[in-house]
Amino acid sequence: HVRGWNWDGSGATTAIAGISFFAYDGLLWGVNVSCGDLDDDGIDEIITGPGPDPSAESRVRGWNYDGIELTAISGLDFPAFDTSVTHGVKVATGRFRVRGR
Repeated sequence: HVRGWNWDGSGATTAIAGISFFAYDGLLWGVNVSCGDLDDDGIDEIITGPGPDPSAESRVRGWNYDGIELTAISGLDFPAFDTSVTHGVKVATGRFRVRGR
């Protein structure tokens, strides 16, 4: 279950009503989550990978949240490894830069 939270910097948190969803139906071992601006629009996307469930495929999924609606990102739903690899996958976001370019 993925949930979003706002933190005000002083310790107070409030739930983001539009970010509360199950990224992977039927799995019982949690979900790994990362956020980052993948498309350079100034708004972070949500990236998920299933937790260490022995039956979980290593599937990565992406989600957009525009402040009102949460939607799956078309094309950002793929196995990170061969589909025979199970036990989920950890995800991370960031910018990869090649030195000298």
